[in-house]
Amino acid sequence: RTQREAEIRVDGFINARRNAALWAECISASDGDPVSLYLTHRGLDGPVPKHLRLHPAMTYWHDGQSLGIFPAMVAPLIAPHGRILALHRTYLTRDGRKAPVPIVKKLTRTADVLAGTHIPLHEPQDGVIGIAEGIETAQAAWLASGVPTVAAYCANNLGAYVWPMNVKRIVVFADRDVAGAKAAQTLRNRAVQSGLHATIMTPT
Repeated sequence: RTQREAEIRVDGFINARRNAALWAECISASDGDPVSLYLTHRGLDGPVPKHLRLHPAMTYWHDGQSLGIFPAMVAPLIAPHGRILALHRTYLTRDGRKAPVPIVKKLTRTADVLAGTHIPLHEPQDGVIGIAEGIETAQAAWLASGVPTVAAYCANNLGAYVWPMNVKRIVVFADRDVAGAKAAQTLRNRAVQSGLHATIMTPT
């Protein structure tokens, strides 16, 4: 067990270095680039959050083979203490469509356990934060409601979300499926037990 724990620490260190190098290759999104066009095609007009960046030319690997080079929307999964633990990648075409690849959205290898991490699309305002599973859902929730919203990446991570110390109210924008509803209720219960006001919003 001691040997395995040491191997995990080494793997985490290597993954952290690789993710840092990949993040350093990304640039801020700008009007007319693949990231802004992708969000527009998804009906998500408005400023691109600063933590959604563009990698101009990322190699797509599948089953150990390179299937080409594509632009990608890259977002960090950040732990409560502020460390980047993984990068979420959405492979795109030059005109902002989903790339013709087997799996459009991929996660890098992680530097540590992801429970409690989130993609910080927006900062809390007046003690209020919203959270949704996916990047696009979170951005849509912000545009529709004005509530600053972050993305959890997946249902399990939504249920384990660790909110900032200054938050007093959480709005959970839940996916309309069994896993999404269960995760939303888990987070709401945790928030209420901690003395916060929490609301679950579900789309029709």
